[in-house]
Amino acid sequence: MANGKIMKATIIIILSSFIFHSCNYLMCGELTGEWKFKSERANKASTVLKVEDIPCEFYYINVMATTKVIDTPAIDALHKYLYDEKKVGWQVLLVHNAEGKYLFSHIYNNSNYTQKGD
Repeated sequence: MANGKIMKATIIIILSSFIFHSCNYLMCGELTGEWKFKSERANKASTVLKVEDIPCEFYYINVMATTKVIDTPAIDALHKYLYDEKKVGWQVLLVHNAEGKYLFSHIYNNSNYTQKGD
């Protein structure tokens, strides 16, 4: 009896995570058009930073350092690929170190700030 309940709970957890992932993909899809072009071009332009989009988010985008040194001029240059004068793209970069720890946010006007929660 207890094994049956554990099995049902396990199946529900697996199905829930699959449905959440699928809904996220179905609702947001993949980046397309100019958004996809901007992301791909930015990743090709930098050897010390990697861009990772956040599903369903078109204001923030993750930028991961690939080295231990955080090169702020490289971040400024990268942001020009991701947000343009037509106001298309991501306004804020969430900059992370090579270990994935959030460091600061970079705004398109080349200013930085640190977020203190949601």
